[in-house]
Amino acid sequence: MSKLSNPMQATVFCGVDVSAATLAVNIQQDDRALEQREFANSVSGHKALIACLHKRKGWARVSLEATGIYSLDLALALDAADKIEVAVLNPKVVNRFAQTLRRSKTDSADAQVLAEYSRRMPFTAWRAPNRNGLQLRTISRHIDGLTVEHTREHNRLHAAQGSTATPGCVVQDLRRSLASLKRRMARLRREALALIQSDELLRNRFALMISIPGIAQISALQLLGSWLRCRRRCRCGSGWPIAASIRCTRSPAVRCIGLRESAAPGTGICAGRSTCLPWWRCNTTRI
Repeated sequence: MSKLSNPMQATVFCGVDVSAATLAVNIQQDDRALEQREFANSVSGHKALIACLHKRKGWARVSLEATGIYSLDLALALDAADKIEVAVLNPKVVNRFAQTLRRSKTDSADAQVLAEYSRRMPFTAWRAPNRNGLQLRTISRHIDGLTVEHTREHNRLHAAQGSTATPGCVVQDLRRSLASLKRRMARLRREALALIQSDELLRNRFALMISIPGIAQISALQLLGSWLRCRRRCRCGSGWPIAASIRCTRSPAVRCIGLRESAAPGTGICAGRSTCLPWWRCNTTRI
């Protein structure tokens, strides 16, 4: 199934305002609103929405705002459906577009704004990552959360040990909490590494990352999970997305993060956070 539709093929334009429990849907065709409906934000509701769009017997374009876990399953279902393109939009972009229409702020009005965005604006279809990539992203996010929690508990232990008034049971409990967090993070990293080894694409990207001096397994896991979360493109002219391995032909080193030099000549890691120095021509290996 090809998702690269011709602009003239799209005859149905749909906007979906996503909430935790419901989907407010506005469907337009031939410059007029056809239907305003509400579906459950569940597997059955997603199937009902897809069936409703297929009844129109045309290529449908669906726009929705990125709302994290609430919109992810819907975007995956729409992307997998035949003759449906889906765009997952930055809420700030949608808000600016809505301001030009001067509409009220309700779920149905938001759905209408999104439908008109599908019809009027250049459409960039969202592409779903593979299932292993999604799982790795989720594991990476959970490890990040545990890392923050571990730092918080470590600071609490340091403060508790600095006072003679702290009971010993509190110090022991904090130590047990830290040990538990370390075990949980280690187990999740093992699961992430096993997942990477089971997927050829992830395995190749991971191997390229750890081949860079200064990037070990833990850092590579974080980078790979971040790359799956944010596929921004580097502005150095190479056009590769976040976390691309870079070899420079005219300079001994390049690194996009803050324009700092990398650890070793001829290598670097592009995080898309700043502009590469323009006089460095980069040959990139996509990971």
